[in-house]
Amino acid sequence: MTAEIAVMNKFGVSIAADSAVTVQAYHNREIRRKVYNTANKIFTLSKHAPIGVMFYNAVSLAGIPWETIVKSYRRELGEKKFDHLIDYCNDFIRFLNAQNDIFQDSAIEATLDSIFVRYFLRLSTNSEYEVISKEEFDRRLGGECERLRKLDDIEGFDDAFVGRVYDDRKNLVLQSARKIIPKNLAIGRVRRIAELVRLLIRKQTPLAEQSGLVFTGFGEREYLPALRHYIVDCHLGGRARLWLRESHCVSHDEQSYVIPFADADAIRTLTEGISPQFHSQMARGALDLLLQIPAEVLAEITELNDEQREGYLQKVREALPSQFEQYMKDISIFRYENYTEPMTKSIASLPISDLGGVAESLLNSSQISKRVNPDIETVGGPIDVATISKGDGFVWIKRKHYFESGINPSFNSRYLK
Repeated sequence: MTAEIAVMNKFGVSIAADSAVTVQAYHNREIRRKVYNTANKIFTLSKHAPIGVMFYNAVSLAGIPWETIVKSYRRELGEKKFDHLIDYCNDFIRFLNAQNDIFQDSAIEATLDSIFVRYFLRLSTNSEYEVISKEEFDRRLGGECERLRKLDDIEGFDDAFVGRVYDDRKNLVLQSARKIIPKNLAIGRVRRIAELVRLLIRKQTPLAEQSGLVFTGFGEREYLPALRHYIVDCHLGGRARLWLRESHCVSHDEQSYVIPFADADAIRTLTEGISPQFHSQMARGALDLLLQIPAEVLAEITELNDEQREGYLQKVREALPSQFEQYMKDISIFRYENYTEPMTKSIASLPISDLGGVAESLLNSSQISKRVNPDIETVGGPIDVATISKGDGFVWIKRKHYFESGINPSFNSRYLK
């Protein structure tokens, strides 16, 4: 896990990222994690255009570090420029899909085997890793297929393409299934398992440990900053499994944005006035309580018979959810008007020189929150900050190096070429 943020207004965009990266391994059915505070997550996408990219979560794709992929693309891009941010994104995706020679088949096979083993294990066992009954397995299998059908397709992953990918990896899928799913559960269900795997490949749901890719800046014909946020998790059949999570563009109607990524709870607490986790828990608890109280009150009214009590309770159950939903909407409006809107209005008028400080300060709040929390400190290390404007381009405000630039003049000369 990590924490990153983008702060945008009409003058430009500032992006900030911590340095924490969590490495995990499976041993004796336990997940073991180690955190390193040295990762670089912000890069210039072009040396000649005001475009930046940052990533979070998984530091690599099919075993190739994102840093290597981004810098290889930057070298290929050279001095070429595009009119819009989306054009840079599409060209980067084209580059990803064309790199079949660097994504080794053995690494893809190992990734897929790990994916399917963990998935089939979760599907066929309970929390104690005990094999479930046939009836429960059928219920889970049907429920998972139904859930996946409701999700959006990944662009380019149509029936024909998914069929080719499945045929190429069919032996691997069956091998992974045999490792985990007992014969008594698998018999007669091979077709349904195959359907499930095809849906997993096709739909916008993470298979492997996912990476978030955030592109931001200005195209040649863009005078206000834009941002596009993608999710990518693996490389299959010569294509990256990648889809758009969100996109934003500063405009007359939307003059500023504060967009946190990955571990965003602490930042959203500041920008929204309440912790998202606390808000969700409070809403669930309040609704349960409101449904419970009428039943307790009606139980004390001895003049009512059971049929009358149930009739009144049914009226409460029908009326309360809509009333409660309206109340929560009113709360959301209050939060926006008293916390989010004042902050975004202030940020809308900030000069470009102050955007970086705001981004760093908000990210610091996330680091402090993790530091005083007893859980593993998944947000930490030095904070890198960069600001992108139409005129000045990509400018580093804070940047860590694993070497001293003063004694490496050859690095500076190569970078500036």
